[in-house]
Amino acid sequence: MTKAHRAGDAPIAVEVEKDKSYYWCTCGKSSKQPFCDGTHKGSEFTPLAYKAEETKIKNYIKKDSLHSYISSPNGFWYRYIVKNDSDTVFPVKGDIVQVSYDLLDLNDQIIYSKETNGVKEYVVDKEDFIPGLQAGIKLMKEGESMKFIIPSFNAFGVLGDEKKIGMNTSIISLSLIHI
Repeated sequence: MTKAHRAGDAPIAVEVEKDKSYYWCTCGKSSKQPFCDGTHKGSEFTPLAYKAEETKIKNYIKKDSLHSYISSPNGFWYRYIVKNDSDTVFPVKGDIVQVSYDLLDLNDQIIYSKETNGVKEYVVDKEDFIPGLQAGIKLMKEGESMKFIIPSFNAFGVLGDEKKIGMNTSIISLSLIHI
């Protein structure tokens, strides 16, 4: 089997509509990443059909009936685990923040733990990070913990991270330690 061309190392954020089908590039050569543009024709690659995973996420939220989730205009859902009502400072572009996070799947199975990830320093909107969390960090104040439910298109994409995160995997969780 021919090995796919690696299109890049960072997730690509895209907007998708619920219940609409999309075709993701599997050869890595599409000029319309992450979508297929037909470049694979004549090869052994075929695009991967994908339907927005909103239904799975809404079922997850429905099962978590003890908590209320907020739907973000950035395509993810979130709820507060620890809320800081006394602070008024939110991270803005260029701020250096320290975050700690677990990545879990929608079965609440840990994919990567806080212990494995360690504390990550992130320059807000100036470096590659999980797109959904890039937007989510700007909703947080120092000391807060939030549970984010991020669809794969806003996380690691249709192919995952080629290590532990599988195809079409939604991910969750984050704590903001310091701004």
